[in-house]
Amino acid sequence: GGERLANVVLLFCGGFVWTTVISRSIASTTSMSRHGMMHQQTMDDLNMMMRDTNLPHALQRRLRGFFMSTKDNSLRAMYGGLMQRMSPALHREVAYETNRMWLRGVRYLAGVSRLFVTDIAVCLRMEQFAANEPFGDNFSLYVLMKGLISRGVRGMKMHQAGYVWGEEHLLLTAFWLLVPNTAMAMSFSEVSSITREQFQEVCAEHPDTATRMRRYFCWFVVTRGIVCVAKRIRDGGDIDREGSNPLMTSTIGDIHSEWVHRVNKSKREVQYLVTEREKDRSAAGAEQIAELGARIGT
Repeated sequence: GGERLANVVLLFCGGFVWTTVISRSIASTTSMSRHGMMHQQTMDDLNMMMRDTNLPHALQRRLRGFFMSTKDNSLRAMYGGLMQRMSPALHREVAYETNRMWLRGVRYLAGVSRLFVTDIAVCLRMEQFAANEPFGDNFSLYVLMKGLISRGVRGMKMHQAGYVWGEEHLLLTAFWLLVPNTAMAMSFSEVSSITREQFQEVCAEHPDTATRMRRYFCWFVVTRGIVCVAKRIRDGGDIDREGSNPLMTSTIGDIHSEWVHRVNKSKREVQYLVTEREKDRSAAGAEQIAELGARIGT
């Protein structure tokens, strides 16, 4: 009788321990794969939506490719939620540490106070773009956090993560002195951006930076003005005998028309590049189909 009782007690204890170990293991595994499960659920919802709306197959492929590249969105949302729950001081500290590397790379932010850079970091906004998607608003500064983009007015150049553009857009007010911010995502890309209005608000809260910003403002005006005058002369303009700037003697309507032409030209180049890539893909697909047909025929 005593042995049976001992066996029953041991079996009960072993079953309890085994159940506890299994439940905790499953809980840990589920917690670790929680974000993966959320991504899979998102893909299921996407497939259901595309099936119900009967979207074209080409658009379905683009949508799947975009959402497949956003596997870490759940993690980012969690990080954002954690930052919102932080105290204001901790929020600003974390924002500075996660963005200080590239912010210090902007020439007129390299020598400013840490408090100023922290206020800039808090204003940053994250955006995501699919492959072959043009983007870029004027009077904004962009930094490429992930992916590959191409941009350029007279020739497309490839840029990797860490690339910053639109620095002069935060300081200059004359739109004809700016280079359009238009870019095209060659792959799934993530960028951080800040608008000129947000930058000006931060500068107003830090009057000690006014002298430094004014110095770089003058530098951008001189360098961009020289480039604009050189382009006008190259395109058939001239400087009169008194040495006046043909850019300054033009009417606002002419200047605005030239700016619109530059922006549209940049957008056309981006669209042309997108079209050429689609043609190359179609040709490659046709060649593969023809090769497969030849193999089947033989």
